[in-house]
Amino acid sequence: MKKKLFLPVLLILLAFFYNDFLFAQNFSINGIVKDKKNQPLIGANVYISKKALGTSTDKKGKFVLKNLKPAQACQYQMQFPG
Repeated sequence: MKKKLFLPVLLILLAFFYNDFLFAQNFSINGIVKDKKNQPLIGANVYISKKALGTSTDKKGKFVLKNLKPAQACQYQMQFPG
């Protein structure tokens, strides 16, 4: 009896997790932060408003926010110390 139930239960669980994997699509936002003179800003903080997600720019002013979940709307902001 247990062997007969094992395969159907296993298939149902695999289908459930496979479906969750297909629809769990993440995305990323990337860009370059520059000043008015078109120079890259090193160490600028880039973050998503009202979330605990953020990063800093590298020596070329580039940033990447990874593994973001789709949302209806979000705003990202930048701050530069100094």
